[in-house]
Amino acid sequence: MYNSIFDIEFIQKTTYNFQISVTTVKRYLHECLANQIIVKDVLYTEITITDDGIGIFKNIQNYLTVELGKRVTYQDVLVELYKGKMTTAAQNHSGEGVFFSSKSMDEFAIWSDDMVYVQGVQERNQFMQNHLIAYYTRLQRIGTAVMMKLANQSKRALKEVFSMYSTIDEGFIKTRIPIKEVCQEGEPIARSQARKLLYRLEQFKIVEFDFAEVDFMGQGFADEVFRVFKNRHPEVEIVPINACPDILSMVKHVQR
Repeated sequence: MYNSIFDIEFIQKTTYNFQISVTTVKRYLHECLANQIIVKDVLYTEITITDDGIGIFKNIQNYLTVELGKRVTYQDVLVELYKGKMTTAAQNHSGEGVFFSSKSMDEFAIWSDDMVYVQGVQERNQFMQNHLIAYYTRLQRIGTAVMMKLANQSKRALKEVFSMYSTIDEGFIKTRIPIKEVCQEGEPIARSQARKLLYRLEQFKIVEFDFAEVDFMGQGFADEVFRVFKNRHPEVEIVPINACPDILSMVKHVQR
């Protein structure tokens, strides 16, 4: 089965990169395909990895609760993952893996408990049902499930992805926050919402607030982001993108 899906060049590269035998690679691919870990057709390759640990959202929730000294929700954790640079063990990793991996794929999702982090996914509910909930019904317990999907003929280069958000001299300096995803409980209206989004953003030099599919922004939210935060951190460039005329008008209103 793997011979019809993965060509000889792929197998040879894998043996070279990981210094293992062709037989071992073929046996591993066979096991992955049998367990639907790797699914490949003429257009896309999709990989799903699951574990039975505590879960990514629970792990970060526990860390932030201690770090901030207050109750943190899974929604708060989701916001931190979208920002990037979120790590519970700075001595071991930088917290950039999820951010850049998600930007490198056509579709990317992390599912744990009742929360999902997605990038490049159009129909969120259908996606969860088709790709992730199936694993939950098959196994007794899933800590975290990660799904990555990429077009087989993708021309996207990792160097290009990294250069969009980082520089050689300064590192990871730019982030993009999808407002629709981080404000799932409603539109961006209140200062309290804004303050959660603004936590740690002084670590970046450029922050893009992506307002795609968002039609309204409250004055309190706008003022906290585009005036209060900007006055406190003039070195950070806050950029609204994919914003409708009403949202751009509100930005101008609070900056007067």
